[in-house]
Amino acid sequence: MPLHSEFSSQTRTKGKLIEYVELLPVGSKNPVVDGFETNVNPKTGIQVITYHTNNELMFWKKP
Repeated sequence: MPLHSEFSSQTRTKGKLIEYVELLPVGSKNPVVDGFETNVNPKTGIQVITYHTNNELMFWKKP
């Protein structure tokens, strides 16, 4: 799920930061709960960060 709900939040344009949050089952080991993954495309500079959690209350909390 995108971390920011806004127009064009997932459009990949040069140099953009795109963030996601992922709800994992309790006991998940891969990926690590309460961790994150980051990927950067060296050609475009687009950075994608995915945060991982198993805290469903925080995941579904209204902004």
